[in-house]
Amino acid sequence: MAQRRIYILYILATAIMLLTGCADNTYLGDQDGAVKGANEAIAFDGGFKAVTRAGKVGADAADLLGNQFIVNGFKFANNVRQNVFQNYTVNWTANTAGTTTTNSSDWEYAGQTHYFDVPEYEQFIKYWDFSQDYYNFAAFSVGKGNTVVAKTKDNITSAPEPEANTVYATPFDYTNVTGWPYFLRGSKDDLAECYITDMTTVPQADYGKPVVLKFRPFVSKVRMALYETIPGYSIKDVRFYESTNPTAGANPQNDTKTTATLFGVNAFVTKGTYKVYFPHVGSANVGDPDYNKAHAGHEPGNVTLASKQEFGNLNYSGRQRLEAEGNYYLGRSAASPTFAGSSEDNYYVKMLPYEEATQNNLELRVDYTLVSLDGNGETIKVYGAHAFVPSIYARWKPGYAYTYIFKISDNQNGWTNPSLTDRAGLFPVTFDAVSLSDEDTGQQTTITTVASYSITTYQKGHTYDVDYKLPTASTTDDDDIYVQVMDVASKTLKTDLNTSGKSFFYSVSKANATEGEVLDALNLRTSGNAATIVGVNGVTLTPSTINNEITTIPGASGNITVNAGEAAKLTPTTAGTYAYVYDTGTYYPVTSVTLTTQPNGWPYGYYTDAECNTAATTFAAGNYYQRLKVYGVKVIKIVT
Repeated sequence: MAQRRIYILYILATAIMLLTGCADNTYLGDQDGAVKGANEAIAFDGGFKAVTRAGKVGADAADLLGNQFIVNGFKFANNVRQNVFQNYTVNWTANTAGTTTTNSSDWEYAGQTHYFDVPEYEQFIKYWDFSQDYYNFAAFSVGKGNTVVAKTKDNITSAPEPEANTVYATPFDYTNVTGWPYFLRGSKDDLAECYITDMTTVPQADYGKPVVLKFRPFVSKVRMALYETIPGYSIKDVRFYESTNPTAGANPQNDTKTTATLFGVNAFVTKGTYKVYFPHVGSANVGDPDYNKAHAGHEPGNVTLASKQEFGNLNYSGRQRLEAEGNYYLGRSAASPTFAGSSEDNYYVKMLPYEEATQNNLELRVDYTLVSLDGNGETIKVYGAHAFVPSIYARWKPGYAYTYIFKISDNQNGWTNPSLTDRAGLFPVTFDAVSLSDEDTGQQTTITTVASYSITTYQKGHTYDVDYKLPTASTTDDDDIYVQVMDVASKTLKTDLNTSGKSFFYSVSKANATEGEVLDALNLRTSGNAATIVGVNGVTLTPSTINNEITTIPGASGNITVNAGEAAKLTPTTAGTYAYVYDTGTYYPVTSVTLTTQPNGWPYGYYTDAECNTAATTFAAGNYYQRLKVYGVKVIKIVT
């Protein structure tokens, strides 16, 4: 019987693209004794869609890939892998379509110079083998302006530093069946031009159709912004300080700059060697969220790390009410925050990926000035405020775009008098940090409130410009809300959320309640430790559904594993305002108050001795002591 086969005429590269066009699905083979399709070529017409979401086609698409990519393809015969495209080079040349049987859209691989440029690796036409169930394909490109230099797995890290506009690359390591990795080495600027693909599995049913490879940028993109919701004030003159512990008694703003900066111990890669690998391939992994996904990890000891990243100056907006005119105030909503840097690339800064990050929590450190909205010229300077985003939300993946948005509201950890040695809690401010990945590769949004305890909330698919969505009734947890707590003072993640009396979720009676109002309700109640809390300020907190025993969070591109006690799952049942509360078990310094009339909530929180050992009972005008507990609080808005 004659061999059944069909030409694979070329493989078109794209980055987050949809390959379009049509192909004749006939094939070479026996059909009533006649050979069909012998003179028919497969036509391709494709486009390129970059992470910027600007569509590219034809020459523009090829230009982004430097007119070249390197493809690997293999099949399995009797459970033994056979290499088909073994590091083949595919080149684009304008106006060459149709000049050969293997070139229909200006891309060519047959007869091209092989990646290793040795005679035994001559590139030939390839044919579909219909006796096989599937093929796997993956590819990479070093991009525009770079030269690829072939290295072996053994010498890529020992070779001298690559010159500018040069990227070292190795072939696939087919001996490593757990990941089939290849390696890339270069500077941040040069690796930023590279593109990679996931593994693409083509089943036999699709033989004869275009092989679609979706390239994505090797780098991640990161941006940051701030906004504020302080009642009665606008915020201007935001400064970013370097010191981890500014000296009390000296003006901390002597240690500040206007350039927006995020900090993290060895959190930012500037150059090095990366391993691109595929940890979940093969039929046994079909259905896994990470199936066929490409990952980028550092080679230990072969990267250069930095502990801060600058994003540029803030792009302030105008006044809100009666404060002084001028474009030097922070934005006032999550949908219109004040971004740092240049608008040319939508404020993004290219960053090398850091998927294996374990301890590189991202830290924001800011001072700023409050300006009264009533036009009387009042200002208040706030010093030493800072926030942490847990490291699980800083594991940057290739091709993803991340946004960290920090909201300043009315519950915080800064201070207003730099001469005071006891600086905590003198003025209420919180922060929300939002991490958003690009829509083309999946959503990942986290919101972090920062006071003495940073609270990060996350819902798969959530974007910063809308409120959290009400979870749907289903058997999956994909749209529930997840929470983690960071101790800002010790810079550590709290691991006791599953301890009784630590982690709570409430519905809030006031639609526009702030963190400060919830904190007041927790501390100043009309009754004792009842399950439903009624604050003297009129805010009621009603217990809502929470699971403090979870160990898995559904991420944008695969599950995130956490240890028991490190995270909780929140499942609101109706739209509205909610609050997550972490009970620290500690107390603010005792406050002395003089009461002439019995206050609301008496006697909850009032004592007759400075040690707060003796609770007040029968009221009499005079001096009392108040003991207020420290809570971590995050207000969450839920919409349908």
